[in-house]
Amino acid sequence: MTDPVRAVLFDLDGTLTDTNYGHAIAWSRAFRQEGHQVTMAAIHRHIGMGSDRLLDALLPGRDRARDDVLTAAHTEHYASFIGLIEPLPGARELVRAVARRGARVVLATSAPPAELRALRAALDIEDCLTAVTSAADVDSSKPAPDILRLALDESGADPRNAVMVGDTRWDVLAAQRAGIPCVAVLTGGIGADELIEAGASAIYAGPDDLLANVDVSPIGRLLRARRPEESSSIEAGQPGRCVPVADARTAAGRDPCADRWVASVSPVVVTPGRDDDRRARGEDPGGPVRSQRDAVPGGTVRPNRWL
Repeated sequence: MTDPVRAVLFDLDGTLTDTNYGHAIAWSRAFRQEGHQVTMAAIHRHIGMGSDRLLDALLPGRDRARDDVLTAAHTEHYASFIGLIEPLPGARELVRAVARRGARVVLATSAPPAELRALRAALDIEDCLTAVTSAADVDSSKPAPDILRLALDESGADPRNAVMVGDTRWDVLAAQRAGIPCVAVLTGGIGADELIEAGASAIYAGPDDLLANVDVSPIGRLLRARRPEESSSIEAGQPGRCVPVADARTAAGRDPCADRWVASVSPVVVTPGRDDDRRARGEDPGGPVRSQRDAVPGGTVRPNRWL
């Protein structure tokens, strides 16, 4: 029987290239230029959306007749960063590793055409790509699933045989709506808590972290599925392995460990029961749990120093 096509879809800004903060600065300057006061923090949290959706979220009461002016101002201010675009550590190597393992690689981004050309030039991975899709190709940008659905069509893969790699909740939500699991990296500046809450299937510190653990990541599981005899279970808490993170499903009586994972080499890890042992010995367990969402049955999320 012929193996089904398997695809890995990659976002660009914040996922493979270190560009999110440049966009935040460019939008901030564009807003100030038009007399709008929007904090940099608010802008940063909406990077990854298409420009139309970003404007709707940040300036719902604006004069929409000025949208083209705002978008052009962002493009003008961002132009000063174009020559500074660099791949994130491990980004180019990650894409090449995925392609070598037999997956079809598709770029799926909200970047407009001029920025997309600069991003592709900086990455130098053209020989690995099956297709490239962007907001210019569809009616609705992220977090709508249109870009990802087109990417699937271009790759020839079914959603059940694909994985998305992104860095924002908008990537995660778009992937969910397209029926694709999303592996998230922290290099876009969005915290692990928010990405997990949005539904990310795994969290890694960056593309270099994902590269180092690609064979035991959701990408590795997807590609191993074509060779069932080589499949192996994932052991929680081992270096380079994945450990389950509970979420709201615990309160609903559902298994919190069924399909939600966070890489043990990322900045947050699960240390089952270890804090209770330390308290029993009168030792400092290393500070409070970072949030109630981080509590898991039998342990807590702690900084990586406890590994």
